[in-house]
Amino acid sequence: MSTPTDPADPASDDRANYDYAGDETKRPDLVDDLRERVDGDVRFDDYSRQLYATDASIYERTPVGVVFPTSTADVAATVEYCAERGVPVLPRGGGTSLAGQAVNEAVVLDFSRE
Repeated sequence: MSTPTDPADPASDDRANYDYAGDETKRPDLVDDLRERVDGDVRFDDYSRQLYATDASIYERTPVGVVFPTSTADVAATVEYCAERGVPVLPRGGGTSLAGQAVNEAVVLDFSRE
């Protein structure tokens, strides 16, 4: 299993085919592939990512992107796709954690809508 060459920069991991830099960078397969597999919203824009960078704690970690599943099939498709590629997934409800459990550099599954 590979590891990031720079732990402070998850994109340095050679498994990372996703973009942490911003909207200017061409979005790679991760975004398009998830949009093909998921019926709910899939957002990887900077604005959406920043909205999910905090919870009720003092911690701030910008996620890879946010998926809003509308069914268990959406959840399964996201988890399966990300697991096969070593991309972390973080389930999130109301984002009310006082200890930072609702933020991480991962694909966030937001369950607050459904």
